[in-house]
Amino acid sequence: MILFFPQYQAGYVPSHIPLGTSFLRALWQGAPGFAEVPVQPTDPGAPDTDRNVRFRAILKRQMMDAMDIVKKAQPDFILTTGGDCGASFASIAYMNEKYNGKIGVVWVDAHADIHTPSSSPSGNYHGMVLRHLMGDVEFEIQPPLPLKAGQIAYLGLRDTEEAEDQVIARYAIPRFDALCVMRGNSPMDAVIDHFKKNGVTHLYLHIDCDVLDEKAFPHVHVPEPDGLSVERLLELLQYMRSKMPMAGCCLTEYAPETPGAGLDIVKRIYSEGLGLKLP
Repeated sequence: MILFFPQYQAGYVPSHIPLGTSFLRALWQGAPGFAEVPVQPTDPGAPDTDRNVRFRAILKRQMMDAMDIVKKAQPDFILTTGGDCGASFASIAYMNEKYNGKIGVVWVDAHADIHTPSSSPSGNYHGMVLRHLMGDVEFEIQPPLPLKAGQIAYLGLRDTEEAEDQVIARYAIPRFDALCVMRGNSPMDAVIDHFKKNGVTHLYLHIDCDVLDEKAFPHVHVPEPDGLSVERLLELLQYMRSKMPMAGCCLTEYAPETPGAGLDIVKRIYSEGLGLKLP
């Protein structure tokens, strides 16, 4: 299944993500199993913050629509693409239930995205997705089967806040920054070993485009220095797939300022990195 979810309200608004999604829609629309989640229009001047989550009501509606689409389709594999990191919730929640808590979520991202609403400085939901998937009580929609800490690992992480560092340390979640990943495969081996010790049988690869170095791929809202090269990201994804089968994957936060900028790299991530056949 290809879940095209052009959500952008979980991050920075106004956003360049809608420009990116127009190209991703054109790329995937003709593929078998394509399904699009409807996205509500947003007034940037009225973010409708509720309990420190910006656009909470809109995000809740879109999340429920995505969960309904996935539940009806009952896929064995999902590619989620098109929007911000918040678009990953429905697919990961579904896959974790389907695989009885035996998926390992590899968060390939510059940011940890493990805030709660009360700990988030921005109120942007794209920085809270993992904590939501873990079943934190501050979220009214709960995953059918929450992720356990042993099912999560970070590759490329390099921009965190103190509250996130505390959570990661408390739960002993493996974390490897981009510089460490650039040096060799030992971080990926450590993640696979960690997952196997925790009964994981399948991977879910979450890729945020900002894991790439800002010079290699500036087409994101929060570009960060000292990131991965394009070639190294492709190698990372290929290596992980060679070690354990993949239950699902996503590509998020493609936000070009000019039409189609960086799309050639995005296509390589899909095809070479994730092993997906482009239409």
